[in-house]
Amino acid sequence: SYIARLEDGTVFEKKGYDGEQPLEFITDEEQVIAGLDRVAATMKKEEWAIVTINHEYGFGNVEAKRDLATIPSCAKLYYEVEMMDFIKEKVPWEMNNQGKIEAAGRKKEEGNLLFKNGKYERAGKKYNKAADCVSEDGSFVDDEQKLVKSLRVSCWLNSAACCLKLKDYQGAIELCSKVIVEREAARGV
Repeated sequence: SYIARLEDGTVFEKKGYDGEQPLEFITDEEQVIAGLDRVAATMKKEEWAIVTINHEYGFGNVEAKRDLATIPSCAKLYYEVEMMDFIKEKVPWEMNNQGKIEAAGRKKEEGNLLFKNGKYERAGKKYNKAADCVSEDGSFVDDEQKLVKSLRVSCWLNSAACCLKLKDYQGAIELCSKVIVEREAARGV
């Protein structure tokens, strides 16, 4: 839950008060302003925080209409935040092989949707997370290896495409180099 105020004390948004459900969101998904996203990612369960968010991490240079007031452009924001609870995403080493493969497939699909919507930076992160789920850790058995390698290579190539869209040519080179190494290893070169 949170209360959000402008510099003059005007409340422009309240979530989780007066019987209202608290705000639920997934971090790093652009569901809330960047400043609130960053704060939530660092908080513990039942922790309270009072934070100041500069306009670069708030609503930027635009005026924004919210539930209780309009936020002027370049506004500094003040949030009183309580982290009621959170669900931490499982990391690959907490999953069995099938879970890793399924998580990688899901993240790749999420990346594809983001890419189609022109959100290349976020798509690249999804592809990289997908590739990390099926990293070469020696845990995959022979019948899984072909699928895992194919998934990893396609994620690296998709992430390289994101880098190209963002004009991050060095990032694209690094990802394509991983693909070449993977394919040469598969051929025994």
